[in-house]
This record gives sequence, C-alpha cells and structure tokens, in this order.
Amino acid sequence: MLISAPGLLLRELAHARVDRAALAFARVLGARQLLEALLIAGPRADCRRLRIGAAVDAVHAVTAIVLAVTRPRHRRLALANAVVAAALAAEGLREAR
Repeated sequence: MLISAPGLLLRELAHARVDRAALAFARVLGARQLLEALLIAGPRADCRRLRIGAAVDAVHAVTAIVLAVTRPRHRRLALANAVVAAALAAEGLREAR
C-alpha cells in the first residue's frame, strides 16, 4: 500500500492534504519495509535476523519521534509511523525469543 498508493493511507492518517515529499517518503519507507521482510522473514528467519530487523525498526521509531517533535506539520503522520515501527520492533524481539 505504501509503495503503490501511499496517498490513500496518508490522507486518512493526516486528515489533510499530503505533500509530494511525504508521498515520496512513504514509498521509500514501504520499499524498505518490503525489503526487510524479504530478508528477515520466511524460511530463512533466525534469531539474529529477527533482532537485526527489530533494531532497524526501533531506530526508525526513534527517528519518527524526532520528526514529530521537529516538524509540527507532519506530527500526526510521524507519530503514527513511530507507533507502527515500535510495534514491529517489539514483535521482532518477541519472535526472536
């Protein structure tokens, strides 16, 4: 969804018009998440890969929080992004056990 039609999701989350930069960022994020899933999940999944994925998601959550603090215009989207990234990080750590 983030890769093919990011505007649908972002407009719903932002409750406002979304600029081109946010759409481009969403597409890049979607591609990163897809690549991460392909590298970490599936039959080759192991604890090490899951922990690496969780670390990537945790860093992403922190950077989204920084964006929310420094860019009030994008706060709502950044906080939603942080919540999703933190949940993915937590799930990755849970799966790694």
